[in-house]
Amino acid sequence: EVFRHAKHGNNISDSRNAMFLPAVQQAVIPRLASPDSRLRQDALECLALFCLLDGSGEQAQRHLPLFVQACRNDNNDIQRLAIKSLVDFLLIFELESKQKKESLESDSTLSVSDEAEVQPEESPDDSSDEFFSATGSPGDMSKSNVLSDGINQFKLVSSPEQIVALLDEYITNVDETLRSVAAKGLARLLFTRRVAPTPKLLTRLVLVYFDPVNEDNDALRQSLSVFFPAFALSSPQHRISLETAFLPALRVLLDAPKTSPLRSVSPILVAQYVLH
Repeated sequence: EVFRHAKHGNNISDSRNAMFLPAVQQAVIPRLASPDSRLRQDALECLALFCLLDGSGEQAQRHLPLFVQACRNDNNDIQRLAIKSLVDFLLIFELESKQKKESLESDSTLSVSDEAEVQPEESPDDSSDEFFSATGSPGDMSKSNVLSDGINQFKLVSSPEQIVALLDEYITNVDETLRSVAAKGLARLLFTRRVAPTPKLLTRLVLVYFDPVNEDNDALRQSLSVFFPAFALSSPQHRISLETAFLPALRVLLDAPKTSPLRSVSPILVAQYVLH
């Protein structure tokens, strides 16, 4: 509750929220390794709120790997929370531009160091590999696994596009609540143009919407039934993007094997809906 009512700042260091930093480091992050799933969930929610308090996005950038790790290795409730947090980060913060800037600054620093003194036995790559090494098996929520694996994921999850790929993966998850949260988050990102509305993503959402597997998934279908008309009416370019997504979707439906639920979907129905 303290995090919910705290004052938002442009930067965590120049606001009153700076007093929360020690508490987060000492009490919140270690709880992500707790064997109690309720404690892990509360800790992740606290961390998400703390990251959102920082208007600069620095804290979200720094702790991003922990949310990705929770998406990958924890229970469904915590996965839902992590997905929602990642979507919020992409909606609010310019994570990509910051990472590109940091990458350029890092490359520049390494270049200057290499010119000043060459030390093959202690190359940046070698030290980096040692620092980002991970221990523990997948799904093991021990402290060493969560924190070190999370930091290790930072190399892989370094752009909004890669987080979107994670959301794209979850819209076909076996758990219908995870499918709903991922589809809703992806729709929000596309509608606000925080993510480029590529034909591939739109095709995937169209197929998910018409997939008989989601026939009883009211949350997912309601979200997408609102998204598609609003998305198309908001911009002529959006309408073109949806039309472009139709042919790939049609091709998937026509090529679906007999054992696939998509085989029962009428291409004419999809065409009428998308091209209306």
